Amino acid sequence: MPIHLQPLGRQHASDLVRILQTDAELQAVLGSHGHIDASSFLRTCEEWMERQDGQTYCLLLGDMPIGTISISRKGLEQGCARVGYWLSSAKWNQGYATKAFDLIIDEAKANGDSKLVATIPKTAAASVRIWRKNGATFKENPGDYSATLSLA
Repeated sequence: MPIHLQPLGRQHASDLVRILQTDAELQAVLGSHGHIDASSFLRTCEEWMERQDGQTYCLLLGDMPIGTISISRKGLEQGCARVGYWLSSAKWNQGYATKAFDLIIDEAKANGDSKLVATIPKTAAASVRIWRKNGATFKENPGDYSATLSLA
């Protein structure tokens, strides 16, 4: 079943909150264990998008939300965007994050971006592999990597 992106909306919030509240592996990675309702989740995301000049997309497997991927531009040079994502641990190691990354690259290019950046924890080996496979360069920091991917 193909994965696709859709701008985050009210129709996705309940399913995404359910993942965030019940997925212990994801909670451990995100460092998040709080409870939030769908309206608060959506409002928080909308406020973040406004503050960060960003867009959050729901990752959909068919019509089932399985995570989010976001792109933001605040505080970055012209043509540069920051990427972040999370995915239900039930969908890890199945190629969904790789496909989502390919789709966000397409979105970035369509928006005129020429470079993507991210801060990736050293414990996120799968994310490092995704960025590396796409040709990113890395700067090693004490607890993470700064990744840069040229889209030219």
